[in-house]
Amino acid sequence: MDKWEYLSFRVPADMKRVKIEKQKFPVPEYLNYLGEQGWELVSSVAHPWGGFELFFKKSKNR
Repeated sequence: MDKWEYLSFRVPADMKRVKIEKQKFPVPEYLNYLGEQGWELVSSVAHPWGGFELFFKKSKNR
């Protein structure tokens, strides 16, 4: 049976920079980095305070 890790964070509406652990990263570069690390985008929803909440999963079996 597969086991998964999950990650979520808010992306601002302007899609310029995302704040992760008190650091800011350009959104496209950060999303590419996550993909290289095995994270897969599984869902996104509009965030109540603007922007989007992105949800990712990654197999723990790697």
